Amino acid sequence: MKWISFFMLVAADCLYKIFSDRVNGDVNAFASMTITYAVAMVTSFVLFFLTSKGTPFTGELKKLNIYSAIIGLIVCFYELGFIYAYRSGFKIGLLSPLLSVAVMVILAIVGVLFFKEKISMMNTIGLIIASIGVLMTIQ
Repeated sequence: MKWISFFMLVAADCLYKIFSDRVNGDVNAFASMTITYAVAMVTSFVLFFLTSKGTPFTGELKKLNIYSAIIGLIVCFYELGFIYAYRSGFKIGLLSPLLSVAVMVILAIVGVLFFKEKISMMNTIGLIIASIGVLMTIQ
């Protein structure tokens, strides 16, 4: 399941970025996002019933915590960021690596400061090399 989920993420992320770049630039971004999340909501609801093995939906809702709502807000701004980035001229092949390295460096720092994760010298060298590589691609 580990690698299936990995390849699912790779495929979904690639398709997400390709299609985000194709959203009509004349449409209000929030109208586009409303349709996006309506489709996501219906899909999630259908997939719940296909995978729940008879578990009542309301029972699952009672188990949720605030983080599900917070993720919803974050995803909204994530989507909006991509729409605006592509509209402002970022190239699909450059935005993603730049974003990935920025997120990687920030999460490495967050991991050390807040989650007591350890970063080895090899990890640090990898972060530096990845950062240099991305800087070379955007020149």
